Amino acid sequence: MSAVATEGAPENRVRYGIVWLVCGMLLFVCTDTVARHLTQTYPVLQVVWARLFIHLVLMTLVLPPKVPKFVRPKNPKATYLRAIIVFLTSIGSVATLQLIPVANMHAIGLLGPMLVTAFSVPLLGESVNRTQWAAISLACVGAVLIVKPGFGVLQLGSLIALATTVIYSLGHIAARYANRYDEPSTVLYCTALVGGVLSSLIVPFFWKAPNLEVGC
Repeated sequence: MSAVATEGAPENRVRYGIVWLVCGMLLFVCTDTVARHLTQTYPVLQVVWARLFIHLVLMTLVLPPKVPKFVRPKNPKATYLRAIIVFLTSIGSVATLQLIPVANMHAIGLLGPMLVTAFSVPLLGESVNRTQWAAISLACVGAVLIVKPGFGVLQLGSLIALATTVIYSLGHIAARYANRYDEPSTVLYCTALVGGVLSSLIVPFFWKAPNLEVGC
């Protein structure tokens, strides 16, 4: 019933999308805060591995009957391309958090919506009106006020954050395209699979034994 109602009311789909986006951003801030704390002690790739491998394990445990279906997406090129992009952006975002504050990283990340909007026109054939461009431009102004550009904005952490934002925006485009053929759960599982496997192959070269003492 709810699925039919949602399909019949496009405005509801937009509202649901906004709610999920806000919730997702809140969770991103929480995970990024934890990641910044961990990168002060552990290597970047070890933190990335923990994030992606646990994601893979949880999805495999929660949705075991569907795993064989998940690993065979209808459009493997788009789905696995998106997975590789997310893997790269995970490394970039965690590396950024080791170098600059969470607020600065997310301020630079506000450029993402403008990039996604710009990419969606030629790559997805979507249309963008002036109101949408105005809202996105206002967000970019807010990002500039937070970052306060100067010579400091050219530091390594900010440059990595900017490059990560560009790649992450392309990941949104790939996800949008992949979702035309596969369910979101399939796209998410393939993302977790690629990230979990690749990070597991790399992390032994950077592993630092965790300190399990209470209060560490």
